Amino acid sequence: LRGMLHSWLVQKDEVVAFCVANKADGGHGALIVLLKPALN
Repeated sequence: LRGMLHSWLVQKDEVVAFCVANKADGGHGALIVLLKPALN
């Protein structure tokens, strides 16, 4: 599942970056995803 998620995130134009979250930020398996700002 982790590999599939990585493959999916790198294909999305909205995703600028992502990394594994620290324990305090979500624990095991959590990701932090940086998205481009929405165009309004």
